[in-house]
Amino acid sequence: MDITTALKTAEILALKKNRKKLINAAVAIVLILMLVMVLIFVSVITVVSGMLGISTGFRSGAPSSIAKNEIPSELIPIFLAAQEKYDVSWAVLAAICKVETGFGQNVEVSSAGAIGFMQFMPSTWEYYKQDGNGDGIYDPDNPWDAIFSDIPAPTGTPVIAAASGHVTMARTNGGYGLCVEVTNESCMMVYAHLSGLGVHEGDDVEVGQVIGFVGSTGNSTGPHLHFGVYVNGVATNPDEWLEIIQAGS
Repeated sequence: MDITTALKTAEILALKKNRKKLINAAVAIVLILMLVMVLIFVSVITVVSGMLGISTGFRSGAPSSIAKNEIPSELIPIFLAAQEKYDVSWAVLAAICKVETGFGQNVEVSSAGAIGFMQFMPSTWEYYKQDGNGDGIYDPDNPWDAIFSDIPAPTGTPVIAAASGHVTMARTNGGYGLCVEVTNESCMMVYAHLSGLGVHEGDDVEVGQVIGFVGSTGNSTGPHLHFGVYVNGVATNPDEWLEIIQAGS
């Protein structure tokens, strides 16, 4: 072997050695990044769990320091009392309250007609209203009454059609999650945040027919049903339509 060949061989061996070092370094970097991502994920889960006070079942544990900093102090006893009475997570109720009114900072009637501290549709309030503080008055703007009334329905609870009509939508619809729209000659009714569907687009349904099941899909902080009635694309008060339907049944 002449010197030229020897130099080339040494050069090739050096390149292979350097390449192996680079591969090992790249693998090490990838592993480190994966470890960092896992740590970040665990940290986020820990923070969220601490904020919500998550424990077991549909109840939540004692409010953490994060929750106490986030939630107005005068509201925490109300959320906890509602959990004690109804066995439903105080953290879910708090999350709903934060999303809907910013813990009571915005209790004006919404564009869809929702009212009060927890933003009930009027028909929903009339059905579920509670006198949470025992003063003999049912007031949707009163935190005690509103929080004690906003009890989410369990996931899987059957949802029945409030009126007959033609199913124009039965699929995921953005923030509404799984959604069913039933249209008739008078209006369109929307049933949103479902966990499952009981009908298909194109079906004709009758009053009282199961069309889906309560859930928490889409932009939702806990299992409940969003029910809306629209006439010519404009939201109306569902309570008025339910009265008409009941009168005609």
